[in-house]
Amino acid sequence: MGSSEAIHSVSALVKKFDPDVLFLVETKLLYKKLKHVQKKLKYPQVFAVDHVGRSGGLAVLYKDNIYFSAVDGNKNDIFGTFLNYLSNVSWHVSFIYGDPVAHKRIVVWNYLRDLRNVLSGPWLILGDFNAITSLSEKILRWPILAIMVLLLLWLNNRLGAANIRERIHHVVANDEWLNLFPLVSVDHVTTPSSDHVALVVYVSRKVDSGPKPFRFHEMWTKDPYCMDVIQHCWQTHVHGSPSFNLNSKLVELQSSWRVWNKTYFGNIFSQIKEAKSTLSSLLVGPISDLVLVEIKNIKEHILELYKKEESYWNQHSNTSMVLEVDNNTKFFHSNAGFRRRRNSIDKIQNEAGLCVTSRPKVA
Repeated sequence: MGSSEAIHSVSALVKKFDPDVLFLVETKLLYKKLKHVQKKLKYPQVFAVDHVGRSGGLAVLYKDNIYFSAVDGNKNDIFGTFLNYLSNVSWHVSFIYGDPVAHKRIVVWNYLRDLRNVLSGPWLILGDFNAITSLSEKILRWPILAIMVLLLLWLNNRLGAANIRERIHHVVANDEWLNLFPLVSVDHVTTPSSDHVALVVYVSRKVDSGPKPFRFHEMWTKDPYCMDVIQHCWQTHVHGSPSFNLNSKLVELQSSWRVWNKTYFGNIFSQIKEAKSTLSSLLVGPISDLVLVEIKNIKEHILELYKKEESYWNQHSNTSMVLEVDNNTKFFHSNAGFRRRRNSIDKIQNEAGLCVTSRPKVA
């Protein structure tokens, strides 16, 4: 990082992607000299770990609008917490640099295992692990549906049979973090001054998915008025062949279901939130026989809403597995989010070998 070539490459990446947070490994700089790099990259805030000997050195640079609280820092990692003032939601992050010496990497592995046992809440882990170990299986043992792992290549720049490519860069997130950032995506960018690639993590990349196709929700069948919508559309008289008649009624049924869902059935998640708020207000207010009846009714209503929500996530998760848990939809929510990230296409490579990201060209 001390060379002009490295600074120029990082500066070019910053100008192109304008990241709110920048993590640098192998800076090989003391804090005083790192301040020069910080000034050149125009980041007002920095937390750094000095290099040891001729190697090492870590730094997290970030903008003024980012609240980052560093909890711990050493030659192998920087651990801290990000806080969103608007939503008052915080999440943990571990910036990792694995020891180049193989037998010393166990220190990092043990640290992550110990941290996992005591840490709660959203947690993101990323960096250069200097190892091809499967983090999900060997270190954290997070369920496959609860992780997002991107393994990127390290190229040793040698020719012929001596050329080696290893997957040593990782981005791992637990279930809570993925639910907090369902649209997360990761890109890798080559840099001319390094044999490593840069990771670019978008926590909220917006992708125009176009108009949503009609989808029948199984939870609608739990409402008695759902059948009324079907009967009304099916009794409509349409002139034409049987196939035209059937198609016309199906089109009308889709339209009627959309209107019915918007005007009557409503947003299930908003209903749950509103019902919980009502219940909380009743519980803290004066208690009477009438209030007790209201509390009983609202609890029953919330349970019914939970059943509908469970049905929703079960359908959207595209899985036949049914979990017998106390109305807990966490698994289905995670599975649906995993499918959404897996099926989304943010960019493609055209015939000329160029990467395109505009929605019309990707579609």
